[in-house]
Amino acid sequence: MTLSQKIRQGIQSKACLVTGNMEQRGCRVDMAGFPKSRLVIDFDESGSPIDTNKTRPDYLVVVDSCNGSAWVLVLELKSGKVSADKVVKQLQAGASAAEKLVPKNQQLNFRPVLYYARMTAGNRLKLREKQSRINFRGKQKAVRLERCGSQLAEVLKRP
Repeated sequence: MTLSQKIRQGIQSKACLVTGNMEQRGCRVDMAGFPKSRLVIDFDESGSPIDTNKTRPDYLVVVDSCNGSAWVLVLELKSGKVSADKVVKQLQAGASAAEKLVPKNQQLNFRPVLYYARMTAGNRLKLREKQSRINFRGKQKAVRLERCGSQLAEVLKRP
């Protein structure tokens, strides 16, 4: 059984599963060239693993295999003003949800990603600071910054 199949079994309502494009208020993620063996959870939809009344990111993406590795991506999409502190809280909530969903013995790569339309230099610098890293399974990962409209496949290529 693949990682995405295992996680899909733990989702109570399939209404939160995304089969098409990911977009939030005008900020879109380009899915061209992205692996087909994947699971995408929209945390804003009913039935998602995070209560819609709590802090949460927009999406969780699980990739069964890309270059021999499974991936878990937590995505936040911002078309408007970016608050570094809020983004870190949202991405951390997604990482915590992923830790509960992904089997503990599953080897994988984790990456938190912010897709943004515009951002001040101050927020960009703050997101690069050590205290803005996202904790997943005891390891700290820096937030990857991508412009709205960028290809998600590129996130799996570059460190």
